[in-house]
Amino acid sequence: MLKFRLYGAPVAHSYSPLFQDAGFASLGVQGTYVAEEVDTAGLREAAQRVRVGAVRGANITLPWKREALALADTASTWAMRLGVANTWWTERAGVLHASNTDVHGVEAMLDRLGEAQGRSMQRALLLGTGGAARAVLGAMLSRGMDVVVVGRRREALEGVLAWGRGHESGAAGRVRGVPWSEEACAGAWVAQTELVVDATSLALQEHEEAARAYRVVPWDALPPTCRVWDLSVSASPTHIARRAASAGLYATDGAYMLLVQGALACRLWTEEQPSWSAIEGVLATALQRGSIGKEPSHAWWTASYRAERRQVRSGVCASESF
Repeated sequence: MLKFRLYGAPVAHSYSPLFQDAGFASLGVQGTYVAEEVDTAGLREAAQRVRVGAVRGANITLPWKREALALADTASTWAMRLGVANTWWTERAGVLHASNTDVHGVEAMLDRLGEAQGRSMQRALLLGTGGAARAVLGAMLSRGMDVVVVGRRREALEGVLAWGRGHESGAAGRVRGVPWSEEACAGAWVAQTELVVDATSLALQEHEEAARAYRVVPWDALPPTCRVWDLSVSASPTHIARRAASAGLYATDGAYMLLVQGALACRLWTEEQPSWSAIEGVLATALQRGSIGKEPSHAWWTASYRAERRQVRSGVCASESF
């Protein structure tokens, strides 16, 4: 039985084991995917288990995506560019590869949201400065979008902005940041915002704490066509989704992105594409929905897979501290 893992803290809420096991079954792979909570020392041990083949492949979630890149021997261009990784895999024992399948999930979701709008979106408000936020920002800037990042910690916000400004896309695609306050998130620019993305972990916080935090969003000033995308996944509406609905705005969650990035990770581990109907069906059932969304095209999968298979030396190895 092949072993696959999800490493992070916390991980008990994750839906990944459900659909990943369904994906393995659709491929005839005898494997099991288990979520395992780890601290810093545990993450180092986990990296070594994947490196030597004791664990066939793994996903890494908050708060360890930056460390996941540091522990790898090689990394994809996207992982290196973003400075974070969410997937470990190997081709041969002894060499640990790091990829970022999150950014491809973001790209697929942006395509889907753009199709619903009938055009590509150009302006977004991004809440958060962690690994998921970097994937969202990277995908947006590569499309030439203008992004305002809202951060709760000054140091983290400045770090994301410095990174983003080094990856702005030509004449279009600009990033700027504002602190987490209602006063800072005000101005004429709000009325042009087409997408609000919540890439924080606030969905895991107590209701009252989340309610206070989301007051930073200028709900009354957003245009009625603005979309709200919460990267978290839940069977019931999260606080930001309920707040968006009360403002008359369309809201969606991270289920589609989760499926896409997970399916791409599975392909990196097995070199085969899992059945979309199998993984979508089990996740939709768990979330009590009719469906999650249409599968990306074969050409899209192939291009994303090849992008993450191309590995470069990461320049950071497990012997170094992080």
